[in-house]
Formats: sequence, C-alpha cells, structure tokens
Amino acid sequence: MTRTSAITRSRMNRHRAFGWAAIAAVAAALVLGFVNLGGRGKQRALRLDERRSRDLARVAVAIDGLYRRDKKLPAQIGFVQQYEPGLSLRDPEGNAYEYYPTAGAGYQLCAVFAFESKPTSDFRGRQAQFNTHPAGRHCFDLVAPQSLFP
Repeated sequence: MTRTSAITRSRMNRHRAFGWAAIAAVAAALVLGFVNLGGRGKQRALRLDERRSRDLARVAVAIDGLYRRDKKLPAQIGFVQQYEPGLSLRDPEGNAYEYYPTAGAGYQLCAVFAFESKPTSDFRGRQAQFNTHPAGRHCFDLVAPQSLFP
C-alpha cells in the first residue's frame, strides 16, 4: 500500500465516521422532538382541551349577555342556547359542561381537561381566562359584568 492510498483511506474513514455521527445526531434530534411533542394521542387531547377552553369562553360570553339583558343569571346552562343557538354545551367527547350560579352576578363553569395548561400571551379577554387550568376537573369562578365595558 502506498502512502497516498493510506492517507486517502484515512480521510475516507474520517468522512464516513462524520457521516455516521451526523446521522446519529439527526436521529437523536427527531426522537427527542417526538418525545417532547408527544404522540398523536397527546396532540389530539391537547386540541380537545383547546376546544374546551374556546367553548367555555363562548358560553361565558353568552351568560354575560343574558345577565346584562335580564339583570339575572340563567337558572340552567341550557338557557344560554336561546341567546346563542349554535353554542356547544358539551365537550368534544360528549361530556356536559357544568354551570353553577353562585352569589349575585357570580357563577362557575366547569370542564374536565386532559392536560394542565399554563398562561400564555396568545389569548386575550374571556378566552385567556380559560386557557390556564390544571389537568382533570376544573371550575372557573366568574362574575358577569354589568355592562359591555367593565
């Protein structure tokens, strides 16, 4: 074997080793990415939680509207569908959202969430209130405003 072919072979081995190292790094990054994001089931559950938050925000807006109009809270959650007919009173899995009038203009809206959600700056107003919750059943304590601009 000549000196030139030994140097060429050494370079090829280094390039081959670098190629394998790059492939391993990319594979490790993909695995860590999937572990961090979770599988399809986790992503689906997160989307369902987002839908629950949006639904509850819409229900709260409807309850607030009824309160401003009638000067009292509805006795049951079903009454809000008269105010907004397309409103969903069940979560995406078919479980009913819970509503409990408390004192004065206060009330609670409850739902069961798959995952904990931490506060983000992505949402404002009523929607933001419902995007911070623990995993499991959670009730939001709310107060219907007297006017559109509390």
